[in-house]
Amino acid sequence: MGNLVQFRTKTGQLIGHPVHSYGYKRDPGVHGKNGFYELFERHPASKIGAGSLPDLALLIKWAPGIWNQDKTSSCTGHAFACSETTTLGALGHPLATPVLPRVRYALGRAVDRTNPSQPLVDEGAQPNSLVRAAALWGVVLEGEDTDPTTSPAYEQYLDAHVNDDPKLGELEAGNKRIIVGYNAIADDDPAKATKVMQSLAGNCAVPVAVDAGNDTFQSYDGTTVLDYCGADPDHMNCLVGYGLVRALRALGLLPPKMPTMSDDDPLFFDQNSWSTAWGLQGRAVCTQAFVQQGCFSTLAANIRVQG
Repeated sequence: MGNLVQFRTKTGQLIGHPVHSYGYKRDPGVHGKNGFYELFERHPASKIGAGSLPDLALLIKWAPGIWNQDKTSSCTGHAFACSETTTLGALGHPLATPVLPRVRYALGRAVDRTNPSQPLVDEGAQPNSLVRAAALWGVVLEGEDTDPTTSPAYEQYLDAHVNDDPKLGELEAGNKRIIVGYNAIADDDPAKATKVMQSLAGNCAVPVAVDAGNDTFQSYDGTTVLDYCGADPDHMNCLVGYGLVRALRALGLLPPKMPTMSDDDPLFFDQNSWSTAWGLQGRAVCTQAFVQQGCFSTLAANIRVQG
């Protein structure tokens, strides 16, 4: 793990909140402004206009189960695997099994490796590496390798095999599903939260980088909403839905310690990879400020599959 992860892990042990691993590395340049993502085929974040957004867009039923990256720095692999599994299901192209996070993470690091003979190192990855990997090699599904899918065997296997190089069979399987179509939303876009809502309303999950090294995020227990908690991103999650307060109240989906908010305020559902022990069984209910001010490397996962 990088020095920042080691520092924050030690800090967490000192102040008493749970210790979790991270792994996000920020891309060079500014997202959405003639940067890396301009090189790829682009799709609009959504055909749904900002003035026509529905009160509710929940993609959770298509999301994979809650994973646990445990001690590894594989959050990017888990966030993208969640995004792609959720989006393809919501768009009417459900996968037989979820995208495999370990291989997603391995291929992302392999893209940036200058010497293929050097072993992979568990030091995190940049989101653009994961996008390039999916465009070059596609994605591998659970069941196309030997990764277990239940805890604690999953965490133990991931920890032991996180630096395994992709196998020929995995590359052959992934080549059936080449994924293109990620759009970046600029970090400083004043309409970031609205564009995220447009993406979700268009059945497209949104991987985001967040500041997870603080006690507010670490200790979130799901009983209230998660508000803006920092602008120093070190971890990656996936937004899998939103709803206006009035719509979520009608469905009984508001947290028990709900603060006073307007009926027209949106709340977002964020899926993490720290097991079901974190948050609301692995997810968080987040405010608009959390998304607008505290989400980075925000990628509208409007996915099309080639192959």
